[in-house]
Amino acid sequence: MTALPAGGPNRIPVSVPSLWPAARLDMAGGVALPASTPDHGDLYRRHDLVWLSADASFPAAELSGPWVLAATTPEQQRAGSLRLGRCAASAAGRPLRVAANAELSAVRIHRPPLAPTEVLDRLPALDPAWRALLRDIAHWAAANGVRAGIYGSLAWQALLGERPGFLHADSDIDVLVDGCGHSANAAVAGSLRQLLALGAASEQRGGPRIDGEWRLPDGGDVSLRELADGLGGVASRVLVRQHGQVMLRSVSLAGAPALLRRRPAPRHDPALLDQLALAALRREAGAWPKPGLVSPVDRGSHHDMDVRLLLAAIDALRGWFAEMAGAALRGACFAQLAAVGRAAEAAMFDATGGVNAYKGAIFHLGLLAAGAATAPPGWAPQDWVRRRWGDELLAHRPAGATHGAEVRRRDGAGGAIGEAARGFPTLVQVVLPALQAARARGFVEERASIAALLASIEVLEDTNLLWRGGRDGLSWARAQAGLALRRDLIGRPDWRAALATVHRAFVQRRLSPGGSADLLACAHFLQALEGPGMPDAARQAAAQPMASIQA
Repeated sequence: MTALPAGGPNRIPVSVPSLWPAARLDMAGGVALPASTPDHGDLYRRHDLVWLSADASFPAAELSGPWVLAATTPEQQRAGSLRLGRCAASAAGRPLRVAANAELSAVRIHRPPLAPTEVLDRLPALDPAWRALLRDIAHWAAANGVRAGIYGSLAWQALLGERPGFLHADSDIDVLVDGCGHSANAAVAGSLRQLLALGAASEQRGGPRIDGEWRLPDGGDVSLRELADGLGGVASRVLVRQHGQVMLRSVSLAGAPALLRRRPAPRHDPALLDQLALAALRREAGAWPKPGLVSPVDRGSHHDMDVRLLLAAIDALRGWFAEMAGAALRGACFAQLAAVGRAAEAAMFDATGGVNAYKGAIFHLGLLAAGAATAPPGWAPQDWVRRRWGDELLAHRPAGATHGAEVRRRDGAGGAIGEAARGFPTLVQVVLPALQAARARGFVEERASIAALLASIEVLEDTNLLWRGGRDGLSWARAQAGLALRRDLIGRPDWRAALATVHRAFVQRRLSPGGSADLLACAHFLQALEGPGMPDAARQAAAQPMASIQA
């Protein structure tokens, strides 16, 4: 294999759309028709990006940069194998293309193609005409409710750095459009005309043209221009690429043809679940005084983080809870959900400079989002997590050494995995009822949050407390929370001053109940799922800046 120059992303991108849906296709009379049973094992799609771990069987120079997913059949993926490709600038001035195979176990990060805004961030010196068209594509995607990813030469230029060898006078912008937001061919045709018109206008100004593919609801990809011809009546069939095959599919504006038919809407839309999760994290981050925890007032027991870092981490997680919900809708097992979770953690660490702000919250909220997206009618998200992934959770052993793994070994604590595998009993039996009871007393959201947090600290076997203070530290923290609850410090007129004393005692001992903070965010998430007017409230909360502290 040809060795490639060391390179790779300056940062792991954080604005990530949900996973692409997939379905098996069968050939009938030369025309591929969607089968009735989706292929739940296929989470990797053409043009997706992967970064490989250090134990992969590749030269070290090839591990630091990204690879792109080539045609890999579902059978190959189920066997644990992927076909990959990558590009590099050569001395001759032409891109050097390399193909390879890799094991699924070697994948460290897996994500869809770069969004237009990510390309703009990575290439600040890109020609103004190219930047203008990228901005137009981003605006078009937002206005039409679709997702646009950039692949091809421009993507490699953005991924591997501003160097010669990728873009030339005849280069264009390759766009992968996930068009599953449209349910009618007429809507697709209108959106597609708008996109191609942007490219035509750019060409007239001497800028690049638009090329690329439209991703169909069953995971097949069709050329943008061929699809435009088909929807415009110029052609009756189009070529679709899927799982390494090229096939003819019929397309017509009449009726509701299978080509662009959308799957039934999930119980809770992944994008909405993402907004709810982010809003829940913001609610937890904005409360004070929380014993030992970071807040808008101080760092608590943490020397390496403050509220600005927490907010940066939350922003970095935008899209990842939708990714988790989308994977669950695709039938992901827990190992596959865990792979999405590790990628979300990588995005968080990139935003925080390596500081662990929300690993536990990613785990808990990610699973609850997956459960909410897929739970049958009558099932609560936490119960569905236990039913669907409980056994896999109990058998799971996290990769690498973690604080949670250490205290499970040292102290026999169940930790986050045990809580989730049992259907989040502390969350649903203690924390959520405490939050609801505090709101029933007329407390504002911040005050209710701290009441629920104290209830969690009193009973939860918090591995963060165990790690920092051992069994003695955990017992002390539980006792302090219980005493605060029995004295009803949260109900006093000077509740903030009274609980600030408890907070300072935790800081003096360097104790931080991070596990309880995670469950508080989860309680806000579940409360939002159950509450009236939930979609509007979630969008408003996710869009609002950090609220100021109220007396």
